[in-house]
Amino acid sequence: MVALNRVVALAKVEGEKTALGELEKISGSCQGYYLYYAIKADLLKRLGAVSLAKEQLQMALQLTSNQIEKDHLLEKIASLERITKP
Repeated sequence: MVALNRVVALAKVEGEKTALGELEKISGSCQGYYLYYAIKADLLKRLGAVSLAKEQLQMALQLTSNQIEKDHLLEKIASLERITKP
């Protein structure tokens, strides 16, 4: 969790690309954790990779059993779908 918090802070200070690189470095220890995918999705969205962001949110959705979190992730997915629709 501390490593994920660091990535979020890094995105604000050094930018999304740098943060995404750091996130990839810790991927092995975080891949079963839904917040890893949610953070990755946010970074990808900010970089304009909306389709990839949506895929990451789908992964996050599969990994959480908390209904409140699922609802939040579904809202984020819906907002990305609105961005991609013509």
